[in-house]
Amino acid sequence: MCLSLYFLFALCFSPLSSLTLQMTSDCSQTSCADVFSQTIAQCHTTTESCTIHFAPGRYPFTASKLYGASAVIQDLSNITITGYNAEMVMQNLQSGFTITTSTHVTITGLTIDMARIPFSLGIVTSIVNQTVAFSIDTKRYPFYSGDQWSWLLNVQAIIEFNMTTHRPQVRGFESYNSFKAQFNPRDDTYSFSTTFASRLKKGSAYILRHHVYGLDAFTGSEVHGLTLQDVTVYTSPGMGVFCHYCSDILLQRVYFVKKRESSWTRPMSLTADACHFFSTTGFIEILDSVFEGQGDDGLNVHGHYQEIESLINDHRVIIGKNQVGGKPEPRPGDTIEFRSRSTLQPYFTTTLSSVHGSLIEFADQLPKAARLYDLVVSLTLKPSHVFIHNCTYKDNRARGQLLKSDNITVVNNTYDHPTGACIQVLPDGCYWYESTVVRNWTVMGNRFIGCNYAQAKTIADVFVSECVPTWKGLLDCCSSPSVILSLSMSLGLCACLCFCPSVCLSICLP
Repeated sequence: MCLSLYFLFALCFSPLSSLTLQMTSDCSQTSCADVFSQTIAQCHTTTESCTIHFAPGRYPFTASKLYGASAVIQDLSNITITGYNAEMVMQNLQSGFTITTSTHVTITGLTIDMARIPFSLGIVTSIVNQTVAFSIDTKRYPFYSGDQWSWLLNVQAIIEFNMTTHRPQVRGFESYNSFKAQFNPRDDTYSFSTTFASRLKKGSAYILRHHVYGLDAFTGSEVHGLTLQDVTVYTSPGMGVFCHYCSDILLQRVYFVKKRESSWTRPMSLTADACHFFSTTGFIEILDSVFEGQGDDGLNVHGHYQEIESLINDHRVIIGKNQVGGKPEPRPGDTIEFRSRSTLQPYFTTTLSSVHGSLIEFADQLPKAARLYDLVVSLTLKPSHVFIHNCTYKDNRARGQLLKSDNITVVNNTYDHPTGACIQVLPDGCYWYESTVVRNWTVMGNRFIGCNYAQAKTIADVFVSECVPTWKGLLDCCSSPSVILSLSMSLGLCACLCFCPSVCLSICLP
């Protein structure tokens, strides 16, 4: 009897080996975010795998707080989320999926959008002194009052837009200054005061981004094995996919695109980069995907330089805290390379033994060549390889791709009117501190159309250089030809390839 009860208890309370769960769109009657949270919690009861199916439908997600996450996946393994013909619609200023400390996460079929998109298109109707007014189509860009909608009065960035080409304006105006606007419901206008009002043009169109960075459709941290397939992202108040300290990333048939409504097409998709991967390991593979109309780069792959702010002793330094865009912490056990700040040439490699905030200690004695303001970079936190095939990058602000890592292969892609370079390699020891110099970098069979016509433009379709200081009080981002590069190219059509400071090759193939 006791033995039978034991087996019954074990059957009822032992973890399941796999689990399949269902989400249905009737959760809109309560809260889809809460229902997803309760559903994903059940995945912790499995020992092998868990699958959550979104049935076809529209799923409004309201985060628990403004700037919060719509859906959280944490401390899980072998998770699959499917959602063909299912649309996750963020109801306010919030991010989409936040995925942390998890392994083998696969998301397929879902579409991501927002109920009120994080930008507005305005036509300048008046410029009086330093005050500019923009007429807004409130059917497309509605204005709501209340504390939860106060972000609609923020204008964090403005860019001039061509209504005919449906791209950023050639040599158009932009600003990343932040303004607090006023909205007048009597004539549906935004207005704010600025010193650059005279540089705007009455009758011209401008995209007003109410929020630019930080609230991404997919955010990954410590995710090992992330796959996105057949996913569409129309917008998010930030990036499409942002990952750090992740490994083994696959994007296949992922579409970051401007939504085509019944009578109009949105002027922008995401307010920032489509994909941004830094301090990642393992592979990054991006296949058969589209990057369209976002407010910043299509793809950025890089590590981070750390500036030496103080040499404490022959094993310890204090690294800088002034890097733009955040500073990932180095980790004990990482292989660390020292580079001259003036030339980016390497001169010492060691192992990081301990980290105490910005104070870091190395296993080996530092060489006498170590200097204040030199750069250290983790060689551990780099992808093993990056492979990008059969993708389209089009009509976005800034670059098609920023690629700053080793073993990169870029094959059979189309770059169609990014405002900056189609492909750029710019290890940066000046401003963004995005590392590092590259080796084994291959570009083959790509097509370049209309690069470098507005913001972030350079002198070449494929621009290869580095950014080091001149130490003259200003930072000159083109001062020394020290990029380490192994490059093979087979370019479709015509392209210009430049190695800064002064060597350019014009390549034309049938």
